[in-house]
Amino acid sequence: MTRIALAALLFGCAAARPPGSPPDTEIAIQDPTGDPMIGQLRVLEVATGKRDGCQLGGSCSLMLPEGTYLVKFWKERSGGMRALHGGASGHRGGGCLLARINVKPGTPVACKANGPMDKCRRSKLHTMNCGAAAQMQERKPGEPYDIFTKELDEDDD
Repeated sequence: MTRIALAALLFGCAAARPPGSPPDTEIAIQDPTGDPMIGQLRVLEVATGKRDGCQLGGSCSLMLPEGTYLVKFWKERSGGMRALHGGASGHRGGGCLLARINVKPGTPVACKANGPMDKCRRSKLHTMNCGAAAQMQERKPGEPYDIFTKELDEDDD
């Protein structure tokens, strides 16, 4: 009986994907020692300005078309009493990492922090190394230089 329910659930999830959509791209963020990091991940497609994101528990998967993206990671601080009282989830003040990458749908992206976390507002580009996906090209005039998210950035000076 459990197998039937599991098969129905998997079939339902598989059928929910729009036809012709790109495969999921798994993105993983690690600290400088290689340990997985927990927090919020946001991506911004440079050409279109479209945004996506996920809660990151070491890695997460997003359906991203091929292209150049800014990837920003907001580290979740331990503790976070605000979450218990309906406030933020405890990530404020934890710091951020930012990189520019090329995405090929279905190809995993593994990013590793280059050092300490940056302030979330005015993050410096390339504060994490994303290996083969890294896109070191300088931004062109008019392209975004950072991903701002009011609810994630508001307490960071």
